[in-house]
Amino acid sequence: MSDRDDGGPAFPLPLGEQNISPAVGGMSLRDYFATAMSADEIGATVYHSLSRAAQESLIGRSHPTEPPVKALPEILMAYQLQKMQFAIDVSARIRFMHADAMLKARKS
Repeated sequence: MSDRDDGGPAFPLPLGEQNISPAVGGMSLRDYFATAMSADEIGATVYHSLSRAAQESLIGRSHPTEPPVKALPEILMAYQLQKMQFAIDVSARIRFMHADAMLKARKS
């Protein structure tokens, strides 16, 4: 369990309906903020602001190495999937950085 402030529930229940288990209580405000960031905002951040080196630093691993043009189809497909996973991981990290900034702004 993390000590990170998650902002509490995104959609709190009215008083008297709060006796449900946390497993079905819904997402936190931090989760909501992370999912609310649009794909356009992420694209603008990733593709216009962050170099590949910055993206690698952000998620702690290198971008997949592109295979030669004449590589076997299986190798090209594996590369494409690794490249997609890299982009998804960068996107997820940016979403939660955005969510943490939103929670911080609420407190000031």
